[in-house]
Amino acid sequence: MKHLVPVQAWLPQEIAEQVKSHCQNHCQPVSEFIRTLVLEACATGLATNRIERHLEWISSDLNFAAVALDALLAGHADPDLRERVHEAFARKEERRRTTLQSVEGAVK
Repeated sequence: MKHLVPVQAWLPQEIAEQVKSHCQNHCQPVSEFIRTLVLEACATGLATNRIERHLEWISSDLNFAAVALDALLAGHADPDLRERVHEAFARKEERRRTTLQSVEGAVK
């Protein structure tokens, strides 16, 4: 077994009582319960950091694709194509925002 190092934590009385009560009801040592919570918190934090990094990469790739597409449209033989694409995108974005606002309003 790994060598365990004691770590002291100060909790408000009511939380300490809840922890002790939970541990007694589940026949679990308090240190094991707290250790599990700490491990889960660390694992969740690491997963969140990884997700954020992946979202940054995806966002960067999407920005590159948008810039590249805009450059291709700017050089297209049909001089109005770029403007039509931008207008279509603006309409689609407005519909998306309206839908999101109505969903968020329904949730509140």
